[in-house]
Amino acid sequence: MGSVMRRRALVIFTIILAFQFSGCTSIYKYMKNKRDRTYREALVLYRQKKYSKAHDKFAVVVSIDPGYARAKVYLRRTEIYMKRKERRIQKRVNAQYITGMRYKRSGKYEAALRYFLTVSSQDPYYEDVDDQIDECREKLQRRFRYLLKAAEYRYQRKEYKKAYAISERALRIAPNDQDLLTLMDEIRGGLNDKSRKYRNYANKLYKRKQYKKAKEQCRRALAINPWDKKAKEISDDCNRMIAIDRDYMDAIKYYSKKKYFVSRNMFASIQRREEGYRKTKIYLERIDTLIKKNIWKYYNKGVWYYDRDRFKEAVREFNRVLSYSPGYKNAEQYRQRALDKLATKKSLEGN
Repeated sequence: MGSVMRRRALVIFTIILAFQFSGCTSIYKYMKNKRDRTYREALVLYRQKKYSKAHDKFAVVVSIDPGYARAKVYLRRTEIYMKRKERRIQKRVNAQYITGMRYKRSGKYEAALRYFLTVSSQDPYYEDVDDQIDECREKLQRRFRYLLKAAEYRYQRKEYKKAYAISERALRIAPNDQDLLTLMDEIRGGLNDKSRKYRNYANKLYKRKQYKKAKEQCRRALAINPWDKKAKEISDDCNRMIAIDRDYMDAIKYYSKKKYFVSRNMFASIQRREEGYRKTKIYLERIDTLIKKNIWKYYNKGVWYYDRDRFKEAVREFNRVLSYSPGYKNAEQYRQRALDKLATKKSLEGN
């Protein structure tokens, strides 16, 4: 809620500034553009199922234009999805706590501790979870000493992977034990020595933009050292670039099929994720030129849909026209009529 209030305050402040430095017409135009831009951003987040962020943006749209029906609908939907997610998380946390208590009662304190720590990470203020963690750790002191010795033994035998896995179990029991923390640093050093060859080669391949080969080298590094942070970072970067390259090729396919709005959205997404990627900027400029040149086609297409009572498709086309040419002929009027028709249809279906 604090985030929403801050955003609303920012909107009001912006209006005041705009009023001081501009005339009424320019204020209206500025706020309308801000409303439409924020609405589009909110829709993207909504489709990505990022409901909390989408909710904040829809709230800004409604604060600018309280009569914006579609934004209000999406605002309610995001609130519903957020509450559902909250309930799911709470249900899962409750189940984990109950499981932890069951293990504790049967004397399986290490398993119980694992569940209680998970509960604490998801809800730090959950009931008496801190007391349960402390009690389990107290019961596991002898177990901790055994695990520490076992980890040291594996480390001396250069069985670093097993040594680190055992150390992580010990760390849950005594997260601040200096002997354990020192040992884990030494084990990480041994693991990094083993995985360095593959990690460094992966880094070279990444710089050469050979992402699939680089990812394979990361896989080898992580098979030796699952805790290799640098290898994980390179692997994640490879996945990101592979996805961007795939989207880039798809965007070109849509461009070649003259589906310019779909293509533009994809290129714009690529530009946000990796600015300057290949010829993305050139394609965006070409598409903008082509759309502006043929804007009348999208308007006529919207009218065609409207005349055939296909109002959703009509709204989509008029939105496209208005995004490039806000003052284009009767596009705004047609768009509003189509929205009214949809609202009437929905109302009748509800009855």
